[in-house]
Amino acid sequence: VENENILIFPNPSSGRFIVEMRNQRPETEITIRIMNSIGRKVYSSTDKASGSYWSPGLHSNKMKIDLDQAAGGVYLIEISSPGLVIERKKMLIIKQ
Repeated sequence: VENENILIFPNPSSGRFIVEMRNQRPETEITIRIMNSIGRKVYSSTDKASGSYWSPGLHSNKMKIDLDQAAGGVYLIEISSPGLVIERKKMLIIKQ
């Protein structure tokens, strides 16, 4: 089931992409973890939805993520808040 409140784009990407979260309370603590195809963590961030990593919009917050140094392949993005996994999505990074 797709979570309509979370968008990750563009997908596929070159390693730079945006996570957009809609309808999150500003005090909600959000953790983003990204793992490669063998389960090794390549990125992790925890911040409140209103924190400095997030750019506020009218009805959503956006975070820019740069995995430009990551190898091409399939990555798993896990977005969670305390005690609850909100979303797991696959991201394809293509290198030329």
